[in-house]
Amino acid sequence: MKNIFLTNLASPANPGDQAILMGSLKLLRLLYESPRITLATRAISQKQVYEELGCAVVPQYPNVEYLGTDSYLKKIAKVPKAFSQYRPMREAVQNADILFLVGGGYFYSYKKGLPGLTFLSHCTPVALAHYRKKPVVLLPQSYGPFKSALSSWMMDLVVRESALLFYREDLSGNWLRERYGKFCDKIIYMPDLAFMLEASDFGVNEISDKQKCHRIGITVRPWKDAATNEDRYLRVLADALIKLYRRTGMKIRIIVQVVRPTKTESDEWSSRKLDELLSKEIPPDALEFCMVKPFYRLSEIMALYGQCDFLIGMRLHSAILSFIVGRPALVTGYQHKAKGVLKTMGLEELYLGDYDAITSESLTHACEAMIKNQEKWSRRIKEAVRTKRGEIWTIFPEKMERFR
Repeated sequence: MKNIFLTNLASPANPGDQAILMGSLKLLRLLYESPRITLATRAISQKQVYEELGCAVVPQYPNVEYLGTDSYLKKIAKVPKAFSQYRPMREAVQNADILFLVGGGYFYSYKKGLPGLTFLSHCTPVALAHYRKKPVVLLPQSYGPFKSALSSWMMDLVVRESALLFYREDLSGNWLRERYGKFCDKIIYMPDLAFMLEASDFGVNEISDKQKCHRIGITVRPWKDAATNEDRYLRVLADALIKLYRRTGMKIRIIVQVVRPTKTESDEWSSRKLDELLSKEIPPDALEFCMVKPFYRLSEIMALYGQCDFLIGMRLHSAILSFIVGRPALVTGYQHKAKGVLKTMGLEELYLGDYDAITSESLTHACEAMIKNQEKWSRRIKEAVRTKRGEIWTIFPEKMERFR
């Protein structure tokens, strides 16, 4: 029996992270016969959710969940406690035959200075595996850029000590090959593992191309860079949706995909801002606000996406989950991963642009074109998802042959 250690899980409060994990487990259980899987998560308080998947669970190290949502000074005071639970991670690495770093990880730094403890916790398993001479495989994710010199040095360690690094879009692949040319033989493209999922895995039916709900789904998220935040985009989005409602009568469904305690991580506050803007012009019977605490399970949120004709998504995995149930999605970008993933699917036309550059006119035009060509896009998306799933099942067993 193979002992697998799958590390760097975030929180089940993000259905996108749930989808990546579920796709990873599905793939590993198809490749290995009855593997014994241990998970490491920085949301150890939610361990029962992962135990329901038939896995043992240990805390990530350092355990950043201890820091909570307190002020900066209070977090500093809790740092020693975050480093207090070393033994579970050490023993999990020692007992493992192979380590996998789950996809969608935190391998970038947009700020100079010291990396956060989350970034450190994502690198720690690689260092421990090197010490124990255990192979490490990074499942598909996005990489770079790195503005922090120390984070960049830590990434050098991760690349050097890993057996395989899978990337999910070309910008990350090009960045890896340019920076780590001598390791090109272990830098490999593979689609995001959420594409391993099928609607039937969760008791949700794939939607017929011709089925109409007369409803547009929306996801938004908080995002702030050096100059802007999502407020401008929310105003642009609201203006476009009000125009569409007046022209078509289509209902609007705001779906809060990620619910977390802080405004910087949770979609709730951005979604409520959008709801407030829309409620001034759209009547209550045409405007839905969907949120569940503590969080949506995949079956629940996929059903919500399936009841929309199409989605306008700021969350990449809201679009991917919509695709899986057979619904098209127009995608707003805030990092390079969204455009890159759509490009690998042959669906780059569905990329609306960066959130801080989209206009009401361009968004309205894209939505009207989607309404007109929804059936065509549904067929293209279903074929693209099947292609991505087939690529995963072709690439992964071949590259993992020496570790079986």
